[in-house]
Amino acid sequence: MRCSYRFTTLIAATLTAVPLLGQSTRADQRAAAAANSATQMPVVIPAGTPLTVAIDEDLSSASVNQGQEVSFHLTADYSEFGHVLIAQGTPVRGTVAHVARRSAGGNPGTQKGLSAVIAKGTEFTVFTDAKRTVVVPR
Repeated sequence: MRCSYRFTTLIAATLTAVPLLGQSTRADQRAAAAANSATQMPVVIPAGTPLTVAIDEDLSSASVNQGQEVSFHLTADYSEFGHVLIAQGTPVRGTVAHVARRSAGGNPGTQKGLSAVIAKGTEFTVFTDAKRTVVVPR
């Protein structure tokens, strides 16, 4: 259990949430227009906003590689001011930052015994990696 916890902690600590709300010039233009609109308003989701996500696939320390992309989804709507800013089920990407395995030469790595597995559906708290502006009705 301790090895599985370490592996889970390593993965969880290195993921960044990237909801598919890409910040672009077009989004900046919509936000600027909304600031002067009577019917729309821009809402900023700050960098570092915590979100709860669930992993979409089983992940094993025996087969995962550093740099590998991992898929998640948002487990609940993220709302502010009575508006859903990021909908439940929104895809989220994460990246494995570090993997330490046993080796044939006798190096035990950081796990002993069986490989650690994170089951599909396991929930994590992750944080947005950049500020996002979303335009919502007033």
